[in-house]
Amino acid sequence: MGESSWKRALLVVGLGTFHTAFFMLIVVIVPYALGILGLYLGELNTGIGIGLFLLLWGVTTYCTQRAIQEIQGETSEQPIAFEKICGVGAKWGGRNGVIFTFALAALVAFGLTVREVVSGNFREWISMLSLLLSGLIGFAVATLPIFLVGGLIGLFFSCIDKGLLEISRYLSDVASKDVV
Repeated sequence: MGESSWKRALLVVGLGTFHTAFFMLIVVIVPYALGILGLYLGELNTGIGIGLFLLLWGVTTYCTQRAIQEIQGETSEQPIAFEKICGVGAKWGGRNGVIFTFALAALVAFGLTVREVVSGNFREWISMLSLLLSGLIGFAVATLPIFLVGGLIGLFFSCIDKGLLEISRYLSDVASKDVV
């Protein structure tokens, strides 16, 4: 792996981790400030919480990698147009929301189905299949709002990313002038 590949991988993992951690921080701070955090955490154990974080981190890092690939024609040495970063960020943020929601729904559906099949209760299994079909229809209807919310979050993070890239570019220029 060449130096530029390592830099790109570090950028992808760094931004994906930052986006996930910042998003999760907001998801915890807002309910805490409203005094309703206990309602959500009462139903969540450590394993599920870590699993949710890892799922979100994996999807977010994947979408970050794809967004960076889309901007790949631009080099990290040259400033990238703000509009390009915002557009790509919004698009991949929307996709991130849809992929994460679909993966989460699929995992829940799989877990519930396995539970019913293992229990051997055929009536409950048929009920579960109808519930899964209803969920699939519900997901199809909710895809557009999920994409729009994810797109807004992606737009927010792309603005932050652009600012961070400009700061790092400036600091790199200052450091290289001090060395010479």
